[in-house]
Amino acid sequence: MTAPAFGIAPPALSFRDSVTGFSHGQMDCVMQAFWDGEPAGRLSYSDYRREPAIAMIEVAPEFRRRGIARAMVHRLQELYPETEINFGLMTDDGAAFRASLAFREVPLIDLAKVERFRERFAALTRRVETEFESSTGQERRNWYRMDNAIDRIERSGILERPVKRILVRGTPADGAAPEPAF
Repeated sequence: MTAPAFGIAPPALSFRDSVTGFSHGQMDCVMQAFWDGEPAGRLSYSDYRREPAIAMIEVAPEFRRRGIARAMVHRLQELYPETEINFGLMTDDGAAFRASLAFREVPLIDLAKVERFRERFAALTRRVETEFESSTGQERRNWYRMDNAIDRIERSGILERPVKRILVRGTPADGAAPEPAF
């Protein structure tokens, strides 16, 4: 399927998306970029549970510095709106490219709700510590359940990075309000 480019891509740029493999729920895909009908670049990625992970971005030397890699990544974001793209392991050039992209952060959890839960848990913990000996078996079981729930939340890592990053047009230094890339 060939589709015209949107947004920042030049009018001479088009894309063709294809599936190259499928195994155990993972779909392997290739997005090819064409400049005036000539192959200019490719982006290889996998899709597992509708979460894209980039494996490789390549642009032919004669087509570099024309925004083709950026247009391919923006097109991938169009295919997966509101889903964070996993850039995987990167070379130094890949890391510099990713750093040149702009993102908006979308909260994954309500941090105020988590903080209220922590405060209630801390108050309950103080109460249990002072009244543990005289507490009933049911109160102790409730405390252990809450303690286990907090442990699961903390082990999940969600509190360290409670946002997902969605690609937007522009560069990090623009300072303008970010617009979705799609």
